[in-house]
Amino acid sequence: MKKVNGVGLISIERFEQIAKHGKTVEFDVENNKEGQLLYAASVLINNNRPKRLICEAPIGWDAKEWFYLIKKEDPIQRLSMAGALIAAELDRLLTIK
Repeated sequence: MKKVNGVGLISIERFEQIAKHGKTVEFDVENNKEGQLLYAASVLINNNRPKRLICEAPIGWDAKEWFYLIKKEDPIQRLSMAGALIAAELDRLLTIK
């Protein structure tokens, strides 16, 4: 079995955001204009104690989905999600440019 590297994990996570959850570039252009993607990524990156984390969901995001995301404890999974959110923000910026 071939090992996946960091870029591969982020790519897989970004694909899931789009294919499973419908978070396309068009969706992000319309719904994430206020820094929500980077805020979410920063929470995933900077918090190593998700069980004690108390922070609000990004503007317009479903709170239940948000708390499900941030309670994940596996650092590889958290960083993969954060990287995919950063990629989503890059896609959003490139689209509106």
